[in-house]
Amino acid sequence: MFDRGSGILLHITSLPGKYGVGDIGGNAYKFIDFLNEVGCKYWQFLPVVIPGKGNSPYQGISAFAGNPILISPKILYKEGYINNKDDLKELDFYNDRVEYRNVKNYKQRLLAKAFNKFKGSITGSAEFQYFCDDNKYWLDDFAMFSAFKLKFRNQNWTKWPDPAKKRDLLAINTLKLILKDKIIKQKFIQFIFFKQWKLLKDYAASKNIKLIGDLPLYISHDSVDVWRYPDLFKLDKFGNPLVIAGVPPDYFSAKGQLWENPVYDWEANKKQNYIWWNERINKNLELVDLLRLDHFRGFSKYWEVFAIEKSAIKGNWVDGPGIDLFKSMKYLNDFPNSKPFIAEDLGNIDDEVISLREELRIPGMKIIQFLFDDNGLNLEIQIPENCFLYTGTHDNNTVKGWLGKINETERRNLQRILNKNISDINSWEIIEMCWDSNAKTVIAPIQDLIALGSKSRMNIPGVKNGNWTWRMEGDMTKLRIITDKIHELNHTYKRI
Repeated sequence: MFDRGSGILLHITSLPGKYGVGDIGGNAYKFIDFLNEVGCKYWQFLPVVIPGKGNSPYQGISAFAGNPILISPKILYKEGYINNKDDLKELDFYNDRVEYRNVKNYKQRLLAKAFNKFKGSITGSAEFQYFCDDNKYWLDDFAMFSAFKLKFRNQNWTKWPDPAKKRDLLAINTLKLILKDKIIKQKFIQFIFFKQWKLLKDYAASKNIKLIGDLPLYISHDSVDVWRYPDLFKLDKFGNPLVIAGVPPDYFSAKGQLWENPVYDWEANKKQNYIWWNERINKNLELVDLLRLDHFRGFSKYWEVFAIEKSAIKGNWVDGPGIDLFKSMKYLNDFPNSKPFIAEDLGNIDDEVISLREELRIPGMKIIQFLFDDNGLNLEIQIPENCFLYTGTHDNNTVKGWLGKINETERRNLQRILNKNISDINSWEIIEMCWDSNAKTVIAPIQDLIALGSKSRMNIPGVKNGNWTWRMEGDMTKLRIITDKIHELNHTYKRI
């Protein structure tokens, strides 16, 4: 299905830059140039939705809308949406992590100025009107929801006055009139995001770089989608979740993970022929070339926990939609030419999950860090050709951090395979092991390629605070020190 190749995992917020967060401007283009120069084929990143609780991109407040903090101030200026160059001056942000509150405030002020300049010509903007018409199926609801949230002091939608909470037609129409300007502003911001994104995607294509996106299985309860389509989720009569998502005790947590997302009423989704799911996947595939299906095992069976529980230990496996969901998608019939999915089939996997992935004939994932804790380790068998092999994902420790904490079984396996003492083994040798493997595609987080330690990991599962903030320090020239090494790897192991 895939040619032999390689790629780098780097979330867009982690790009360096002077505006407090990575964006889809200049350094994103430079990173594409870097990938092209070293012979990589893929750039993978995390979901680009607007994050909700804990700034997690896996807690999106919309399944469709793009994150405004990823909008490039420099492109706004270049395209004439802002006139004052002082708005682009370097701000006093940390350069090694994202300060979400300060960054959001800065970008909101900037986008407010852009909107004020633009709104006088909105009625005459055919490009803006086309965008609104083409995206009407999600954009109208998203813009209303966002404006309503501001009016109701950013409360969870279940705390809104009943008419707005229950989408009473008269109340909605009245609010739309009162908040007309704020609603149009939300549409304008999305217009800018998708306009800038298309430029970046087209540039990636011109450099033969494929973009790998990430589709979370779940979305935030406090989202436009749950507010608009409550019947697609397991909620009580007040709109609160009856049951929530998570996973049982696993590698990351002895108590399991309680994600708190509402779970789907799959029967209700099936009765609607999975229309919302199809629209969601189609929209995401406008942004990327390949889509990683996060928590793929949830399509087979998912872990459901009563909302009153304080941990994920007391839960149950419940049947997911299985092949039915995918049969509703046009991509199933187009295989093998147009199946744009990667199954994130990690964690508690059983035969049913494997059967579903094989029936769909899509590649799964392997994490090199997970393979060494096996007394009968055989990498030739455990790494199949049709998979995406990672040194680690956003949930893992960095390779350098992992090497400092490995157990005795992992230590013995590593020393046997590499014929070295553990003290002499470094991150790069684990990376080279992946590049040398059978796997058609290998991916390494940028943190591993520049040999960073545990403090540079993106997320610690089960820990609620302090995640998703890591950024590359300095500027893109820092990558020059690994340019030749990655190019040589790609050339040596025929991944160029």
